[in-house]
Amino acid sequence: MDDFDKKLYHDLNLEIEVPKEFTNIIKESLNNDKIKKKVSHYSLTKIISVACASLVLTAGIAYASTEIVKNIWKEPEKVVSNNNIITAEEKAECITKEKATAKANEIFKKFGYSNEKIKSTTLEKSSYKTIDWRFETESEISLSFNAYGKDGFWLFNANVLKKDIKNYRTTKEEAEKTARKICEKYGYDLSKYTNVSVKANLIEEKDAYIWYVDFSKEYNGLVNSYDYISVAFIPEVNEIYYFIVNTSEYDNNTVEIEKEKAINTALEAEKNIKTGYEVECLDAYLSIKKMNSDAYLRINDYEQYIEPKNKLTSKEEIEYVVEKHIRKVWNVILLIRNTNSLLEHGNTYSYYVDATTGEIIGGESDACDITVERDKGGKKYTFYRDYETGEILLKEAYITH
Repeated sequence: MDDFDKKLYHDLNLEIEVPKEFTNIIKESLNNDKIKKKVSHYSLTKIISVACASLVLTAGIAYASTEIVKNIWKEPEKVVSNNNIITAEEKAECITKEKATAKANEIFKKFGYSNEKIKSTTLEKSSYKTIDWRFETESEISLSFNAYGKDGFWLFNANVLKKDIKNYRTTKEEAEKTARKICEKYGYDLSKYTNVSVKANLIEEKDAYIWYVDFSKEYNGLVNSYDYISVAFIPEVNEIYYFIVNTSEYDNNTVEIEKEKAINTALEAEKNIKTGYEVECLDAYLSIKKMNSDAYLRINDYEQYIEPKNKLTSKEEIEYVVEKHIRKVWNVILLIRNTNSLLEHGNTYSYYVDATTGEIIGGESDACDITVERDKGGKKYTFYRDYETGEILLKEAYITH
C-alpha cells in the first residue's frame, strides 16, 4: 500500500460518513473497465481514488473533505437595526419605484383591476433584509410583493367584505373546483401543486360564505408550505377575497440521518441547556422547514430566550440573521416539564434536525396545541395536538396542584 493509498484508506475509514454520490460512483467504478485500466493493481483504494477523481472532473466536487454535505448551518449574524427603518444600502438593492409600479399595474390588470387608481405606494420592512413594495388603491385593493424582484405576490380585496356576502354557499368539493377554475382563468398551472387544502371561514361548512383553498408543492409526500398558490373567494359570485402566489427555492436534500439519531440530537441539545427540566420526545417525522435562529438562541442563551432583556432603545432591536435555506428536516417534538411550575401541563418545543447533515438548523416553540377536555365519564385529560399534522401526540390525566 503506497502513501496515497494509506491516506485514502485513512480518509475513507468507517467512522466517516461518505456521501451517497461517492458511494454510487465507487460501486459503478468496480465494474467499469475504463477506470480499471487506469490502475496497475486493482486495489479497492486505487479504484476509489480514480472514481473520486472522475467525480471531481465531471461534477466539479472536490473530495478534499465531506464538508459539502456535512455542514449547511452557519452561525447567525447578529444585527442591531432600527425597527422598520430602511437603510440607504438596503434601498439600493430594491427595484425602483418606477419598476415596482409597472409590475403592480400589470398584476392589477391581470386580475381585472386595470381601472383602479393607486392611492399609496410604500416600501415596507418587516425584518432585516425583508422588504416589500406595497400598493393600495382607492377602493381598498392592496398588493404586495418582494422588493428585491423575486417572484410571488399578495393581492387582497378587502372591499368584498363590505358587500352582502353572507348568503352565498357552496360545498367543500365545489370550492376546490372553483378555486382551480380561478387559477386557470388567471393563467396559473396547478399541475405541480399536488397538495390541496380546503377550508371554510366557519366551523359549520354549510353556513360558510368564504372559502380558502391552498395548492402547495409536494415532494415524496412532504408538503412544501413555502411554495404555494392560495385563493380565497366568495362562492356563487366567485369574487376573489385574496390571491397569493408564494415561491421559494427548496434544496430538496436527501435523507442521510436516521430518525433515532435526529431524536438523540434534539434531546441532547435540550438537556445541555441544563434547566433541570424533564425532557421526552413526543414525535419525530420528516418535514420541510425553513432555517431559522430560534433553536440557536434557545441553546446558547436560554435566559435571554425565555425572558428578553433588550437594553437597546425602543427604536432599536437585535436580530439574528441566518441563510434562508428551505430543507428536508426531522421535525423532533419534545415535551418539556418544569417540575417546579404550577402549570397543569408541560411545554413543547420542535427542533429542526437537517435530514442530510444532522445539524440543528432551526426550531419552534409551542409545537403543540394543548387543551383540556373531559371524557364521557367526566374525567379531565390534557391533549397535546401537533399543530402541523393535527394528530394527538399525548393524552394524559389532567394534573392539578
